[in-house]
Amino acid sequence: KVYLPKGTWFDFFTGKKYDGLQEILVECPIDKLPVFAKGGSFIPMQPLVQNTSEKSPDTLYLHVFCGNEASTYVYYEDDGTTYNYEKGHSLTRTFRFDPAGKQIVMEIPEGSYTSRFFKIALMLHGFADMKDQLKINGQQAGVTTITTDLLTSLSDSDPLNTGGRKFPQKVNRIMIENIKNKTIISW
Repeated sequence: KVYLPKGTWFDFFTGKKYDGLQEILVECPIDKLPVFAKGGSFIPMQPLVQNTSEKSPDTLYLHVFCGNEASTYVYYEDDGTTYNYEKGHSLTRTFRFDPAGKQIVMEIPEGSYTSRFFKIALMLHGFADMKDQLKINGQQAGVTTITTDLLTSLSDSDPLNTGGRKFPQKVNRIMIENIKNKTIISW
C-alpha cells in the first residue's frame, strides 16, 4: 500500500497517473520499487558516465511531470572535478512550471561556469498531445511523441539478473539549444 499526498502523481516506471489524497495498492517486485514523481516536478538525467572526469554527453534530459500546482526547480552544475565552485565557478538555472499560464520557463543561467550540455531534451510526462500547440519563445516548436524507458541503463545492467525488464512509456519530447537566454515554452 502506498499513500499519495495531495497533488497529481506519476508512476516513475510506467507513467500511469494517479490523483493524490488516496492509498493505492502497487505491485512491488524486486526490480521495481514504488517510485512516484509529483506533478510539477523536474528531474534532470544524463546518459551513464563512469566518473566525473569522463566526458559527458552533450544533452541534458529534463523530465517534467504535468500537474495542477506551480513549481520551481533550481538546476546546479559545476566542472565536477575541481574545487573551483568554492570561488563561484558554477552555474545555476531556475526552471518554473506554471500550469495556469500553460508555461515552462527556463530563466537566464547565473554564474561563471558554462554548461557542458549544448542541448536540453525536455521530456514532457502526462501532457496532452502537443504537436500543433507547443511554442518556444512564441515560435511554433517541433514536438515528437516517443516511447522511452527512463531506466534503461539500470535495467540492462541489473545485478540481480531480473531479465532486463523494461518500463516503456510515451512522452512528448522537444529539443532545445541550451542557450544563455530566458526561454519560455508554452502550450
